[in-house]
Amino acid sequence: MLSLFSSPKAFQGDFDIIQRNAITSWSLLHPRPEIILLGNDSGTATMAHAVGARHIPSVDLNEYGTPLVSSIFASAQTASRYDLMCYVNADIILMDDFLFTVAQVNRLLPREPFLLIGRKITGVPIPELLDFTKTGWQEELRRRVSGASHGTSDSDYFVFRRGLWPQVPPFAIGRFYWSAWLVYNARIRGIKVLDATETITAVEPAHDYGHVSSVAPGDGILSSPELAYNARLFKGCRYWTTFNSSHTLSRSELKRIPLRRRFTSLFIEWDHCLGLAYRVSPTWHRALLPVHAAYRGLRPWLLGLRRRLLRQPIY
Repeated sequence: MLSLFSSPKAFQGDFDIIQRNAITSWSLLHPRPEIILLGNDSGTATMAHAVGARHIPSVDLNEYGTPLVSSIFASAQTASRYDLMCYVNADIILMDDFLFTVAQVNRLLPREPFLLIGRKITGVPIPELLDFTKTGWQEELRRRVSGASHGTSDSDYFVFRRGLWPQVPPFAIGRFYWSAWLVYNARIRGIKVLDATETITAVEPAHDYGHVSSVAPGDGILSSPELAYNARLFKGCRYWTTFNSSHTLSRSELKRIPLRRRFTSLFIEWDHCLGLAYRVSPTWHRALLPVHAAYRGLRPWLLGLRRRLLRQPIY
């Protein structure tokens, strides 16, 4: 059995419907996983009661009121009934292929630690509450998102055995770098990191970042001081994603990551390095500004080359 845990945002505005759709979809998985919702933002306790989830209201926050990854993971692992666990962002709709894939990995690696991740389908407007009582709602949703892209190379779900990370740094959840650290830390310790993008259809409805309190009106998420804090906490110019996995997962077997994916992972890592890390401190900003300006001119050509060589969506 599996324990799913998450720390939802306040159930307000667009995120009311988005999160209600996502968490309801988890409750309909078969066999039903244990669901743990952490935090005390508006609507979290009500949602936990509605789907029969466990609610842990106390989570450590930073000065902006953002939950800390360290507290979320520690509290969930202490409370969980099962050793097999999954953190998933509260806006991700999951379907039956998720548990099928988790069970497959558990059979393939019954005694090994592992980390299962995958890209999600993004940018699809789903402004209404889905009718989960309708037979075939999963097939209807798959038709609705067919043709949409895996908009990023990041993962919004992480399946692992309890205790995989003895200690997680106090990253601000949802502000970049925390998910990259989970992948990076597992890989440098020789743990298999499995990319299940081919076998799991995870759907993230379209949304903005208006909920981020540390971003001034009109600014983007990249201006958040919480992002700069997470980058400094990572202690290096790295950004590891699904393209840094050690294996891909098909319907029947694990396969080593091909060499062409290594080029993609390097491109993503250095694109983030030049695009994000130079903002972390004034010194880096001044030193990298000319390099960054030159790189932005070359970036469209590099993206086109990557698309032609790898036939993979731009993250």
